[in-house]
Amino acid sequence: MNENKWLILSKITWGVLLAYFFIIGFVNWTMPHGPMIPTGLDVCEYDKFCREKYIEDTRGLDIPEWAKVVRRHGGFHALSLIFLGIFFSANSKKDKSHLE
Repeated sequence: MNENKWLILSKITWGVLLAYFFIIGFVNWTMPHGPMIPTGLDVCEYDKFCREKYIEDTRGLDIPEWAKVVRRHGGFHALSLIFLGIFFSANSKKDKSHLE
């Protein structure tokens, strides 16, 4: 196996990210949603358009706990995997450049 460790980590990370996108889609499109409740915070865009912020109340939903975590923090997890994939890909290319 001639591939270096960075390239292997890169392929694993991109594969996990792809699988995680499917999990996010599954949770968001096939599982029930809870009611939207106001948080009491105002969100303003461009100092003109202000509206109250709402979040989904998942306490009473009959879905697995992992699905609630994915629904609540899925974007952060996906973004972290994207940055890891970029980091591993950049290091794998850097390792190959000095071998030539």
